[in-house]
Amino acid sequence: MNAPVVLCGKENFENWDKYIRQHLSDKGLLVIIICDELDPATGGPALVQSLKVCSEAYNLILNSIDDAILLALSAHGLIQERGHPWRLFQAASSLFRRDRRFIASTITKLTQAKFSDFHSMEVFLSYFHLGKICLEEDSTSQTISLLLLNAIKDQYGEVYRTYRRRQRLIWEDLVADLRAVGRQENRDSKLSVW
Repeated sequence: MNAPVVLCGKENFENWDKYIRQHLSDKGLLVIIICDELDPATGGPALVQSLKVCSEAYNLILNSIDDAILLALSAHGLIQERGHPWRLFQAASSLFRRDRRFIASTITKLTQAKFSDFHSMEVFLSYFHLGKICLEEDSTSQTISLLLLNAIKDQYGEVYRTYRRRQRLIWEDLVADLRAVGRQENRDSKLSVW
C-alpha cells in the first residue's frame, strides 16, 4: 500500500489522484468515483454493505484533502455531511483539473457574494480562498483581493476604505486584517452576553 497522499494544491494533485484511484482499485471500489449514479441497495444486508463501502470511500477522500481546501469546498456547498464519494472526488478534481465551467461558476458566485450571506468570517474567507485556487493567484495578483474587498464594503466600510486607497492589494494582509476584525467581533459578542 502506498503512503497516504494529502491533497494540498495543484502541485500534488496528480499524485493525490493516482493515490485515491489506486487505493480504491485495490479494494475493488474504483467504480464509486467513476460513476455518479450507482444503483442503490434497497434494504437488508446489501444496503448495510453499500453504506459501509460508500462511507469508507468518502472518508478516504475526505481525510486525504487538506483542511483549507475542504473548508473552501464546503463554503461553496460542495461537501455534504453524509456525502457521496463521487461528488467529493469530482469537486476536488474539477478544481485542480481546471474545469472551465466549475471555475466560471465559482468566480461568478464571488462577484455576487456579500459578507452578510455567511455565518462566520472563516467561512466567508474560505469561500474566497476557493476562487484564489481557481485562478491560481499568488499573493501579488489582484482579482480575488478586489472581489473580496467589494464583498466587505457594506459590512466593513473602514477596512474597505483603508484597502481601497492602497496602490497594491496583498491577499495575505487583507485576510489577516479581516480575521482580526472577526476575532474582535467574536470577543465583543461574548462580552455582550455577560
